[in-house]
Amino acid sequence: MNQNPLVVLITLANVVASVEDSGDFRFIESPPSFGQFQVIGISGDGTTVLGNGTTQPVVWRSASNAAVAIGSFNSASIRTFGSDISGDGTTIVGWSEQPASLYVGWRWRESTGIRQIPNTTGMQTIPRAVNETGSIIYGVGSFPWRWSSTEGIVSLPAVLGSPIESIGDCDSLGLAAVGNAGQWGYLIQGSTISALTQNAACRAEGFCISADGTSVYGTIQCSGSSRPQCFLDRAGQDRRVLTSPEFVEFVVVKCSADGGIAIGRGLTSLGTEGVIQLPSGRIAILKDHLRCRGLEIPSGCRQVVANAISNNGRFLAGSLITAQGEYRAWWVDLGNVTECLADYNADCSVDFFDYLDFVEVFAGMDLRADFNRDGTVDLFDYLDFLIEFTRPC
Repeated sequence: MNQNPLVVLITLANVVASVEDSGDFRFIESPPSFGQFQVIGISGDGTTVLGNGTTQPVVWRSASNAAVAIGSFNSASIRTFGSDISGDGTTIVGWSEQPASLYVGWRWRESTGIRQIPNTTGMQTIPRAVNETGSIIYGVGSFPWRWSSTEGIVSLPAVLGSPIESIGDCDSLGLAAVGNAGQWGYLIQGSTISALTQNAACRAEGFCISADGTSVYGTIQCSGSSRPQCFLDRAGQDRRVLTSPEFVEFVVVKCSADGGIAIGRGLTSLGTEGVIQLPSGRIAILKDHLRCRGLEIPSGCRQVVANAISNNGRFLAGSLITAQGEYRAWWVDLGNVTECLADYNADCSVDFFDYLDFVEVFAGMDLRADFNRDGTVDLFDYLDFLIEFTRPC
């Protein structure tokens, strides 16, 4: 017996996306004497969070639910800041401000404490990124550099006569990193530095590279465009501009090991909010995504932004502003990273409105309807969406 498709769809309107309430949201508590806990990074397994207090780095571990300061570089330190934590969680790198505006780079391990990064150049060093095992470090200062236990500090070559001014991230092996000189972004691979765009009418900046080295996130702005756009490069060959109707503009700052999940911040009509790119490529407001997963975050909070993400994308750490205007650092275990693809409008339920919203963008041949992410909008996207729509989350 044939059924009217509209009747089928209306029946499906009552299907609600079920959310596995297996996650864990916690505020990161640290002694008042440490000052505000500013989240800097997270270990690959998501159990250790690096933050900065007022004058020294602080480490928080989920197992103990406690924060411990790792100390100052030396007694002369004005401030000691952490910059990054290795994927295996054994190594922290950072810098210390000394008298006479001298900046000294250091490496911390539990067995050794803080030790200066061997530096025979006599120049200032500010570490920015460390690889999986803590054996390779990238940084800036008097010049851009890379350090390893075998080579020591090696100066990175200048680009068009200008040195790299900032380092955003490096991969797990330490073979590749992203950096910027002014508003120009570059991929650093050994002694080779290549621009993130070859278009002279565009300026691109790189902010993060996945641990496996296959994905680079950044922003690009071309002449005639009023705002920069966020982009994802896959293995240097497939560039995709990321868009979302929720955000006027946004930027990705960190991503999972395979580059499939990314976090950042963006500008909405209501102000700045955290961004999460889900495995499907969909961009969502982080606060809404956490609530869709059944996680209890404070009502009335704003600027829920993640600054760190684990290798598998399951653990995040960041900050928010409470309804009372208080800054709080937080850590979350999402439980799993399974995405309910049929919840097209990300309102935490699968209903007829998801179908209507998808059909609207599909009818306009909008790339947001590229459901199967093959670069084109066609009948297969519509069919794939229907399959997900009839499948319970």
